Amino acid sequence: MQSKGAIKLVAALVAVACIWQLSFTAVTKIQEKKASKYADAAVAAFQQTPAWSKVAAEDQAYVLDSLAKDRNRWYTDSVSAEKVYFGYTYKDVKSKEINLGLDLKETTMSQLGRAKQVKITKETTTIVDGAG
Repeated sequence: MQSKGAIKLVAALVAVACIWQLSFTAVTKIQEKKASKYADAAVAAFQQTPAWSKVAAEDQAYVLDSLAKDRNRWYTDSVSAEKVYFGYTYKDVKSKEINLGLDLKETTMSQLGRAKQVKITKETTTIVDGAG
């Protein structure tokens, strides 16, 4: 086992490379969390304004959600050209992040759509009277 040191070196280099790649995902999540906090603060501030009392009760959830999405997008757009990680801009970091799979934790039923019937066979999936 004379190459034991070489194997340990290769294993350590692979581990460092993996950590480096995962760090882009971590930085992206940190920036997105900052954007979410900014959006939440904007929503809270809007609820303190006189304009909030003029919003109909049935529209309040929609207005708050729209405002939060708009402020979140505004924040991420405003930092997209700023260097956020070792000389990389947010846009660069976002493009290098590792997609960790389909994220459905914030999905609502209205985003999924509706179907009268779904027929699944071994080779095909057929949606009958689908909408949305």
